[in-house]
Amino acid sequence: MGAKQKARELLDKFSNECLLTRSGGKIAALIAVDEMIEFLVNASEYLAFPEQIKYWQEVKKYISYE
Repeated sequence: MGAKQKARELLDKFSNECLLTRSGGKIAALIAVDEMIEFLVNASEYLAFPEQIKYWQEVKKYISYE
């Protein structure tokens, strides 16, 4: 799934399933993505995840634009 599609999917899930406004869903989605990036950065001390980190950074960028 592309980063833009993933961003929209996360926004929809947090907005609809968590009964949040679109701006509340955006904040929740950004928090979730930040957590994923942090996990991958910390895990990269042991394994390399540069492509996954780049992907989630792209997702974050698209969420911010929505």
